[in-house]
Amino acid sequence: CIHQTDPEKKKAGIRGLAGFLKHTDRLVVLWTPTYFERLWCTYELATWIHLAKVKPPSICFVAVGFAAFVAMMMMFLFSVGVSWHVGDLITGDQSRLLPALVAVLVFFPPTMVLAQSH
Repeated sequence: CIHQTDPEKKKAGIRGLAGFLKHTDRLVVLWTPTYFERLWCTYELATWIHLAKVKPPSICFVAVGFAAFVAMMMMFLFSVGVSWHVGDLITGDQSRLLPALVAVLVFFPPTMVLAQSH
């Protein structure tokens, strides 16, 4: 990531892009509609294409909204698993349902709101 507020850190980050990209096998772009408004993002993509070790270069565009949705779903599934385990530790197998329902109520609504907003 390029520092957004400190000019010196921003300059160092931009200068280091080519060196970083030289040692990677795949570029994942977390895309938003403003991605190409930042000159260093355009530079990063052009550098990746220029340095491509394989033709065509491996570039994966992921919409930021979708990436956030996937992250929320993973947190939801993790919380269900943890809830089941904690339920087993506290009261045994009979109470697995309650912690799972709590996890659903905590994580599912924000996930759906996030998915609808993108």
